[in-house]
Amino acid sequence: ACVTATGELWTWGDGSCGMLGHGPRISEPSASDNSRAEQHHCQQPKRVESLSSQRIVSLSCGARTTAAVTASGLLFMCGRLPRQGVGDVAMGFDAPEDDHEEDVDTPVQIAGLQGCRVQCVACGPSHYAAVSRCGKLFTWVSQFPTAKVVAFPKPVYTG
Repeated sequence: ACVTATGELWTWGDGSCGMLGHGPRISEPSASDNSRAEQHHCQQPKRVESLSSQRIVSLSCGARTTAAVTASGLLFMCGRLPRQGVGDVAMGFDAPEDDHEEDVDTPVQIAGLQGCRVQCVACGPSHYAAVSRCGKLFTWVSQFPTAKVVAFPKPVYTG
């Protein structure tokens, strides 16, 4: 993934879990039979159209997610994300042990940042961190074998 000088988000490569943000499945011709087979791979960079009205200023890619911060401080993510249930993603809950992730193929705005605007974001294999413009650090995880799943951003307190 990359961000252009004008703030456009472009993605390509492995699109499994929806992490490219292009919407429902990308179809490209199959190399073996020239038919249009459903694939989760995008060989050429493609603009993420759902964010075309936003100016992206920060970007991070995890193992199965893509996260983008807009110039106005909003955080959008796509890919395999923590789930609240009934289709609500990353809206604020402590997930049950089962079925706590959902594949999201179009970037969604992440809630739970206590009204703070985000400055930058970082994605790991199954954990995320965001720093707000007022200096707060938020962390959350989607899957971690030894920790309780925290499916929405929580502030990290030091002191």
